[in-house]
Amino acid sequence: MNSKFVRLAMTLLTSIPLWLCLLFVHFKSNETVRKGVGESMAPTIKNTSFTKDQMIDRGTYLPKYGDVVAYQVVVDEQEIEGNTKRVVGLPGDTVLLDKGKLFINGNPVFDKVVGENDTYVFFREKFEDVEYHVQYRKDSPLLMNSYPEWLVPENHLFTLGDNRGYALDSMDPNHGYVPIDGVYLKTKEVLFNLVSAEGGRQFKCSVYSVTENTPYTSRC
Repeated sequence: MNSKFVRLAMTLLTSIPLWLCLLFVHFKSNETVRKGVGESMAPTIKNTSFTKDQMIDRGTYLPKYGDVVAYQVVVDEQEIEGNTKRVVGLPGDTVLLDKGKLFINGNPVFDKVVGENDTYVFFREKFEDVEYHVQYRKDSPLLMNSYPEWLVPENHLFTLGDNRGYALDSMDPNHGYVPIDGVYLKTKEVLFNLVSAEGGRQFKCSVYSVTENTPYTSRC
């Protein structure tokens, strides 16, 4: 057998475990990887995205505006686990959605319109140290209507999907507010997304800061 071929084969065989080790060496024992969360968190997290997540013991989560969390919630008398949405309201907060613009305790979270395509318009929302993009279909009634204020009860959260109008979140009365004790996972970043409608690949994308990125391009 050709010695060059043998050396090449050995190199490939030994490098695969090496690269796998390098990929996960920075992971802590309470971290995991998930594939996709549906389309309810687009454009931040796509269904083809792989995310790096931190597991949280039930009852220990300390909520923060802008967190992307997975939780257990009761919908139509059935427990749903794995629902992943963004925290926008904390206990005691008032939440208002006025023609697509989000307000918490009367303060605007909506920052500005960052772009549009044939189907969606993209907003940037911004808390003190967190900024992210959300998307609305151009024909969405959420862009045309104002809704009564929600008052977040004690020990609960108000969550929204970044893909507004598509997500099952706290706007839906069947979903409602989320018990803080039901949160068991927090998304830290999008590790990679190899499939993109724009033909690009995404690596290590933040779910908490968008800087100058636009949500409809392939880069992070």
